[in-house]
Amino acid sequence: MAYIIKFIYGFLLPPGLFVTVLALLSVMLFHKKSKLAILLGAVTCLMYLSFIPLTGILLVHPLENHYQPPEKPKGDVLVMLGGGGDARNA
Repeated sequence: MAYIIKFIYGFLLPPGLFVTVLALLSVMLFHKKSKLAILLGAVTCLMYLSFIPLTGILLVHPLENHYQPPEKPKGDVLVMLGGGGDARNA
């Protein structure tokens, strides 16, 4: 049940909300035989593809594997980057 809720939330919260709204507009315009519906549908598909994790993995994976870290790093400072923070731990 949790996976179903996460799937639904994916289309109701940003950025999935934008895809949902554009898809609905595209369907409404398609019923009116508007040529804008095809363009809007294409934009919706491109946005959806840019939001899914598979696309991110396919784009980042070659960059991650292209450069190997040195065996013995040289320098005075070692910088560790983090992906977020928590104000409670500061």
